[in-house]
Amino acid sequence: MTLLQDQVYRDFAGSLHRLQRNLHPREISVNDVPSELRRQFVSPGGRFLLQIHPGVDIWDRRGAERFVADLRSVDPEVTGTPIITFEAINYMERAYKEGTVYAFLVVALLSALLIRRFREAALGLVPLVLGTLWTTGLMYLFRLPFNFGNVFGLPLIIGTGAEFGLNVVLRYLEGREYGGPLVARSTVMAVLVNGLTTVVGFGSLMVADHRGIFGLGLLLTLGMAATLTAALVVLPVLLQWSQPPRASSTSPGESMERALAIEARPE
Repeated sequence: MTLLQDQVYRDFAGSLHRLQRNLHPREISVNDVPSELRRQFVSPGGRFLLQIHPGVDIWDRRGAERFVADLRSVDPEVTGTPIITFEAINYMERAYKEGTVYAFLVVALLSALLIRRFREAALGLVPLVLGTLWTTGLMYLFRLPFNFGNVFGLPLIIGTGAEFGLNVVLRYLEGREYGGPLVARSTVMAVLVNGLTTVVGFGSLMVADHRGIFGLGLLLTLGMAATLTAALVVLPVLLQWSQPPRASSTSPGESMERALAIEARPE
């Protein structure tokens, strides 16, 4: 019992002495801080690190822009993780937008080399242009903004959706040169099946719980559906209108029916 009382007394006395010493603490200078810790906050030239925490949500684009602008209004050379992340996202988004332009130019060049006719090559790109414009409108309708998670979907839409209109135009040129329907049903069905399988493949991304992957899947699905619709609905009409006039008594309705007729022989 005496041993236990002595232990309690020594423990209490030690705690009391520490408390008394803390009532009159001595000043701590920078030199008293361990060198490993001091190097993280003080430069060799004696400059101190100032850490500023945001009062806004920097994961939101507008919040990040406001936070970075406020920091640079005080120090244009400010740095740190929020600055690096903000600039990295800007550079990557700019790169993907430029990649979209490059992808469209490459597709246009390949279409011109493959078709070798300016008017038909331009018509082959119409579904791609209309599909991209419709996709932008559908994104506004579905409240789907461009962000770092889905911006690289635009080059995929251009590269994948370009073949829809190209296949229709090539079949049109073949029918005009060798006879037969200008837009055969088999060609329409082939393009439709090809497009639907692509839509389903991209649409499977929407089952993900991750919001970025879901948004990417939704963007690709909308883009493929819009491009496919333009290739199978708008493009055949434009091709029919671009037909040179022929001297015949055939009415415009009969001419359209003939252009969309089904070949009796296998293709």
